[in-house]
Amino acid sequence: LADSGRLWFLSSFRALEAHGLRPCPYDRTVFTSKNSLLFVTTQVDNFLFTGSQSEMKLFTEYMNAQFQLSELEYDNFYVYGTRFSRNKDGIRMSQRDKILELQQFPLSAERRRMHEEHVTRAERLFYMSTVGSILFVGHVTSPIAARMAGILASALPNLSVKDIKIMNAVIRKLHSGLPAIAELFFRATNESKEVPIWLTFSDASFSEEYTKNRAGVLVTRSFGLGENSPMHVIDFCSHKLRRVARSTKTAETLA
Repeated sequence: LADSGRLWFLSSFRALEAHGLRPCPYDRTVFTSKNSLLFVTTQVDNFLFTGSQSEMKLFTEYMNAQFQLSELEYDNFYVYGTRFSRNKDGIRMSQRDKILELQQFPLSAERRRMHEEHVTRAERLFYMSTVGSILFVGHVTSPIAARMAGILASALPNLSVKDIKIMNAVIRKLHSGLPAIAELFFRATNESKEVPIWLTFSDASFSEEYTKNRAGVLVTRSFGLGENSPMHVIDFCSHKLRRVARSTKTAETLA
């Protein structure tokens, strides 16, 4: 893999295509089939897949013949920085371990008093690495973490000791919010009785400055519209608006 990364990618890509799978146009690491409900996602030499029992059995046998799979894990496993667990009630995705890996940057009492002082190279590298880790959690399980990562990233051009202190406060906040802050639960449903409803929420902020006009979108799958109806988060994102929005109405329309 280290010596021939592209060769491995092409080999795995061709093997998946030969099995009748095609890459999704929106995410080239996700493969689907027109003739079955088999879904496969790849990351280097890891394959995460789901489908009917018969489809999964055929896929496992096929891939094992192609590459000799070293290990197979079902229902309860850790991959891509995420813990997956499944029981009769549904499927749970948790990034608790990823959050606990986040550590605060040690600042001396004297350093903490230098609010406007520019950061050192070590402090900047630590800050950038931490923002990347929080953003990863935000992309997978936690819209709150995504928002926090966006706020921290906006300070990167002119980092000061004050921003390091804010980063440490964010890490403490994430730790105190476990496990709910980095966890998604997909409840098992009786599809014959419960019809899913797709709900999309959007919001935006307005400003006189282009760089501060942002929009957020949340896509969910719900079963009913009642207060206790289960709702599954499918995707969420935050992005910069392409135009200056000087009013709430304009910003929300663009969102």
